[in-house]
Amino acid sequence: EAQDELRNYLKEVRPCGQQHCMDVVDSELSEWSEWTSCSRKCELGTTERSREIVREGSGGLGAGLALKEVKGCMTDCGETDCKWGQWDSWSACTCSCAGGTKRRNRVIVQAPRHGGEMCDPVDKSEVAPCNTQSCDVCIDGAWGAWNDWSKCTATCDVGFRVRHRDVMQRPNSCGKPALGLEDEYEICSHLVPCTEDADCLLAEWDEWSDCSCSCYGVKERHRRIEQFAKGNGKSCGQVAVAQREEHGYEGYDSYGTSQRITGAADGFASLEEVSACNPLPGGLTPPHCGPLPKRKCDFAPWGEWGECSATCDGGMRERSRHIKTPNSNDGAPCEGPVEQIQGCGEVACEQRICKDCVWGPWSDWGDCSKCGGQRYRQRAVVKMPNECGKLCDPSVAKEVGDCTSHCEDQGFCSWTQWSELGECSSSC
Repeated sequence: EAQDELRNYLKEVRPCGQQHCMDVVDSELSEWSEWTSCSRKCELGTTERSREIVREGSGGLGAGLALKEVKGCMTDCGETDCKWGQWDSWSACTCSCAGGTKRRNRVIVQAPRHGGEMCDPVDKSEVAPCNTQSCDVCIDGAWGAWNDWSKCTATCDVGFRVRHRDVMQRPNSCGKPALGLEDEYEICSHLVPCTEDADCLLAEWDEWSDCSCSCYGVKERHRRIEQFAKGNGKSCGQVAVAQREEHGYEGYDSYGTSQRITGAADGFASLEEVSACNPLPGGLTPPHCGPLPKRKCDFAPWGEWGECSATCDGGMRERSRHIKTPNSNDGAPCEGPVEQIQGCGEVACEQRICKDCVWGPWSDWGDCSKCGGQRYRQRAVVKMPNECGKLCDPSVAKEVGDCTSHCEDQGFCSWTQWSELGECSSSC
C-alpha cells in the first residue's frame, strides 16, 4: 500500500488544452445592391440584386448565404394614346394657271395601346386650290430657300460640302424659268491637317573613327535621322542648313572633308563625313611620311532603299551611295552611278466606290389642265452624290403628260360621300 501511494505521487494526470483551437468568426457580407431594371417591358420579366463577400470567416463561407437573388417583375407601360403624323408635302398643282388643285396626306404613326385614347376622326387627306392666277399673267419660276450645308466629306486636310434647293414656283407657259444652281459645292477651308507638323530631328555626330593609316589616311564619323519631317515641318535639309549657319562650316578642299548627304531642294543634311588625317587638312606632314601617294577614288557601299512613294498602283523608291574616299595625287577618279531608282507598290489600289445621285419615286399625276390637255407629276432627290458620283439631271425633276380635257364643260369642286369606316388597326 505504501508503494502504491508512493507511485501515485510520482505520476499525476490533469486536464489541459481546454481552449478553442481558433476563434470562430462569421463571414462578413456587403449590403444588397439595388434591384436591376426589369428584363422585359410590358411583359412578365425578371429583376435581380447581388451582394459580395467583404471578409471570409474562419469557419469558411458558411452554408445558406445567398449572394444573388432573382424575382419576377412587370413594368407598367401605361396607356398609349393614338397619334396622327405630320402632313406630307403638297403634290404638284394640276394646273399652272386659272385654278387647279393640290393634295396632301397624313397617316397614324402611333396606334393606341393598353386602353389609350383613340385618334380623333380628323381629315386624312386634304385638297386645296392652287395657281388661281389668270393665265393671261406670266408667272416666273422662283427658287426656294437653300437647305443646310451637308457635312464635310473629310475631317482633315481638304474636303468639300454641298447644299441643295428646290424650285418653289414653277413658271407658267409664258413665265421665265428659275435660273441658277440647284446644288452648290464649297471647299471646306476650316479643316485641320491630318498630320501634325513636326520638324526633322538630326542626331548628334558620333565620335571620329581612328585614322586608317599612319600616313595620309582618312577618318569618318556618322549621324542618323531620328525623326523625319511631318506635315509642314522643316525638312532635314532646312534643319541642317540652320545648324551650319549657327555653328559655321569650314568647307572643302582637295584633300579635306567629304560628306554623304540627303539631297533636297531646300538644302542638304550630311549623314556621314570623311576627313583626311595624318596629316589633318592644312596640317604638317609627319616626319616619317614620304611624299603624298596616289590615292584612287573609292565608293562607299549602297545605302538602304528608301520608302516607296506609293503603297499601291505603282510608285518609286531610291537608294544612293557616296564617295567615301576622293582621289588625290593623280589617283583614279570614281566612275559609276551614285543613285538608283526602282519600281515598287505595284499592287492595285482598292477601287473607290462612287455613289451617284438618286431620284425618289414619281408623285401621282395631277388633274388634267383646263383646255390645255396636259398634266404634271414631279419627284425629289432622296440621295445626294458623293465626291465622285454623278449629279442628278435637273431636267427630270418634273414630267409633263398628255391628257384629254373639255373646255366647254364647267364644274365646281365637290366632295363625294364618306366611305364606310375600315376595320380597326388593332384588336386591343
